[in-house]
Amino acid sequence: MPSSSKPPKPTPQEARLAELEIRNRFAEQGIGGPAHGAGRLSARERIAHLLDEGTFVEMGKLVTHRAVEFGMQEMRVPGDGCITGYGKVQGRVAFVFAQDASVFGGTLSEANAAKIVATMDRAISVGAPIIGLYDSHGIRIEDGVSALAGMQQVLLSGAKARGVVPQLAVLLGPATEGTLLAASIADFIVTRKNVTESVSNVAHLLAADDEACLRAVRELLSFLPSSYRDVSPMSAYVGQDANVPEIEDEPYDMAEVIAKIVDTDSLLQVQEHHARNLIVGFARMEGRAVGIVANQPLCLEGALDGDAAAKGARFVRLCNAFNIPILTFED
Repeated sequence: MPSSSKPPKPTPQEARLAELEIRNRFAEQGIGGPAHGAGRLSARERIAHLLDEGTFVEMGKLVTHRAVEFGMQEMRVPGDGCITGYGKVQGRVAFVFAQDASVFGGTLSEANAAKIVATMDRAISVGAPIIGLYDSHGIRIEDGVSALAGMQQVLLSGAKARGVVPQLAVLLGPATEGTLLAASIADFIVTRKNVTESVSNVAHLLAADDEACLRAVRELLSFLPSSYRDVSPMSAYVGQDANVPEIEDEPYDMAEVIAKIVDTDSLLQVQEHHARNLIVGFARMEGRAVGIVANQPLCLEGALDGDAAAKGARFVRLCNAFNIPILTFED
């Protein structure tokens, strides 16, 4: 009779590799499934839509929290509710972190705050944009003061990055006080319509759903250099006949005048819905990125008030920090 044989016992290295594969799959699945609701994507789907295909390299994938109170020692998920790493946007390196609402509501803990800080610090050191995809219910109370300390470190890293590399905050879920504070440090805020009314009023770009938000981020990055040491990327020149309409005494739309002068379909207004009496944004002149600052006669006859002055000053400072020339239209 043939002798029965047992399968060979895996070596210690094979056992560790098998365990690592299980942890990797667990980290990618989360514990609550994808974000729910029309037009909403999971955290990993958002990263896939944002970055060039096949370029994402994840960091800190197996990090877990250290909390032991309230039964948290039995609830450790690899990644701890935040996905961090780097990839490419239109061929240029960018660093990204995405809060995963399927894991502990995307709440900020000491552990995932350290991941975000490490991502931001690496972006500063190599000179690459930072993109934060926010979808969180705030600070993780089970972590106590450790989570608050983590938030402090995130804010500190954001402050260190100001004027060094572009920072974009993309609000795709609940906007708590901590989220809004972190987003306010960023150079640009992009959000879905109706996420938070107070944010929508001052957001730089508004979009209908997650995919539209991420497309807007890619477009915005095409005007920005990777850091203060670089210049904005050139684009193919799409010229046009600069037939500027004759201006009568009645109010006119300054955006239409600008569109006739810059490269075809290159004007991208930012904060379009805030302080409408001043237009700020980006466009291209013969393929080169420029900042646009212009009075808008359709609103308050283009006269500046406090909100418009603050809007314009902030935009001019940003263009100055990143070596973007400014084209001014005045009426």
